[in-house]
Amino acid sequence: MTLPFRPKPRAETRPLTLLPKSDLAKWLKSAPAAARNWVRASHFAAGPGEVCVVPGHDGTPSRALAGIVTGAGASAIWDAAAIASRLPGGSWRLDPAPPAPLATQVATGWALGAYRFERYKKDRSATAVLIWPPGVDRGAVERTASATALVRDLVNTPAED
Repeated sequence: MTLPFRPKPRAETRPLTLLPKSDLAKWLKSAPAAARNWVRASHFAAGPGEVCVVPGHDGTPSRALAGIVTGAGASAIWDAAAIASRLPGGSWRLDPAPPAPLATQVATGWALGAYRFERYKKDRSATAVLIWPPGVDRGAVERTASATALVRDLVNTPAED
């Protein structure tokens, strides 16, 4: 399994802002008018796993917002899994960078959401790639993603293979 991460951003890397519902109004107040209008017109509510891709002046994606659940006992793993599969292909970086424990959860979820069973047919669609967030426990992410991919491959492979 190839993990959907890059060590460093590229020129085309776009920002991805993770927002709990409680922070959406604050973000909207500080956003440029065009982005604010787009987010409102898209009815983005920062629900868990919800994504809003904001276009730039040329109509291509310039940034994205994604809803996550945070707080005591919350886990962003499955929110991030949904986010990774809903974003258009390309390079993304978390902006702002979350604290290390949340960064590890997001990266783990991202890897799980990017899984594709390709033994018999390759998926040619572009994958959303995340720049490794600062403070992330890469070893834990890699072990969890590899082990989960192995189990998923075993489940998806017919017994006679």
